[in-house]
Amino acid sequence: MERATEMISRYFPVVPALGRMARFFLDALFSIFSPKFYLRNLLEQMERMCIHCMIPILFVLAPMGAVVAMESLKIFSIFGATTMTSSLLSVTLFREIAPVMTAIMVASQTGA
Repeated sequence: MERATEMISRYFPVVPALGRMARFFLDALFSIFSPKFYLRNLLEQMERMCIHCMIPILFVLAPMGAVVAMESLKIFSIFGATTMTSSLLSVTLFREIAPVMTAIMVASQTGA
């Protein structure tokens, strides 16, 4: 059996690589349908991400909220709708900007 494997790998060097790729594919497919779930590790990572990422996220989002409020107040004062500034700010920050900025900051923190 060893001799046959040696001959195949000598004359067809792609065959062992294809076998390793097929084995890797089957292992990956098997692990998708039988995932191992480690709750303790998940909670540790969640805690670490919250501690390391909360301060930079707040330092980025707070000035952005101030800028959006100032700019929208200037525009809304032209139309006499300054009371709508808080509604715009909450919708803009919480629905649109915060998830995007949080994802960027978390990705940058984990990458660093």
